[in-house]
Amino acid sequence: MKKQLTPRQVLIRQTIFTAAAGLVIAILVAALRGASLTAEKNQLVGALSDGCFVSAVILLGIGMLSVISSIGFFDGVRFGLHKLRQLLPFVAAHEDPVSYYDFKQKRQEKRGSPLKVFLWVGLGFLLFAFLFLSFYA
Repeated sequence: MKKQLTPRQVLIRQTIFTAAAGLVIAILVAALRGASLTAEKNQLVGALSDGCFVSAVILLGIGMLSVISSIGFFDGVRFGLHKLRQLLPFVAAHEDPVSYYDFKQKRQEKRGSPLKVFLWVGLGFLLFAFLFLSFYA
């Protein structure tokens, strides 16, 4: 039987996984930019700055899309795709047509809070990118 995690433990786990994914991206980008243990200090710090910046942009983009989605910005697109799916002959017989208002109300009930952990971890990577950049200059 699995032990139920507290919200704090879930947040810590999400933060660790998000930071690990950002770190992998940053290391890959830094390696592609020429960072190695034998590289000059200036080249290494520049590559680390680039890696952290790319990771920050990706994580901040995911975080902003999560925030925008949580306020219902993409509901119109989802409704359009839902209606398009109803045009298929093997799906249309099983679903009742629904109005946009009903669709939006149902989405509002299901909608959760945005994943702000992407924003905070992305800001952390952006801070490291600027820190490495200050050592580079």
